[in-house]
Amino acid sequence: MFWLSANIVRIEAHMAVGTAAALTYAALECRLALESLCYERLRVSYDYVSQQDFVSRWTPKQVIDFLVAEGNDLAAQEFTLSIGRDPVPAATGPVRSEDFDSVEWLRVGKQVGFDVKYIGRIWQALSSFLHVKMPRSKEDEILPYGDQAALLRTLEKAVHELRRLSQGTLVASGLGETVTFVCRCGLTNKRRAKLLSDGSSVNCSNLECNERYRTHVDSAGEFEFERIVVEIACASCGAPSYFAERGVADLGLGKVAKYLCHACGEPNHISWRLMQTPRPVSPDENDGRDVTGRSADD
Repeated sequence: MFWLSANIVRIEAHMAVGTAAALTYAALECRLALESLCYERLRVSYDYVSQQDFVSRWTPKQVIDFLVAEGNDLAAQEFTLSIGRDPVPAATGPVRSEDFDSVEWLRVGKQVGFDVKYIGRIWQALSSFLHVKMPRSKEDEILPYGDQAALLRTLEKAVHELRRLSQGTLVASGLGETVTFVCRCGLTNKRRAKLLSDGSSVNCSNLECNERYRTHVDSAGEFEFERIVVEIACASCGAPSYFAERGVADLGLGKVAKYLCHACGEPNHISWRLMQTPRPVSPDENDGRDVTGRSADD
């Protein structure tokens, strides 16, 4: 993470000036550095996730939490990666730990780990100094900058963490078995097997594709990916057509989509509409409230 050194130089230059404005600029540079740190770990793992999965997650903590759960469980871990100069000597039985003792190891690099919650707290604390405090009364004075002493303490913590993280020489995309499946769009998707579970869903990594798949694990531990679809019957002949669930769900209220029936060739139109439904038989079907927020029985 040698590139963090450039961020640290800029931050410390602002801190050396020491004015309220300079310290505020230092806080902004710190936030940019923390975001770059987390986004870099996301970038190297892009082959194992879909951007559709984290479209609403953008803060450093949200990004790393998602990445650890869905694409690279080692994203925040610290480890050293080494490779043997020569293959492990052939063994007559299973390879034992002592079989590696004679191997000469060459260090590839070290990934420096971090506490995701701590990074999130620092990032959030810095943000409080980047906004003008809203007045709570007519008598409140509008101050352009926050508490300089408190900001300086936060900056010192941030710089200490950034300096530690800058010692890393490696950012890994993860380790472990890779599972692949080919989407209808033609893209070969890759996922880490240990992060998949039976019944979980994954989006295609192609940003232009609406396909989503449900994961199934058979008794032998093999993975299968089932396309998640919405079935729509033709209004003319009744033949079913199948469409990507996410594409239909994203159609939008009141928007109309058209498709030609594959069986009879007649045009069909679909749209989302507000519909009145019968009163639910079971109270579990909804919370019994109307659109005004009052109880349906009021």
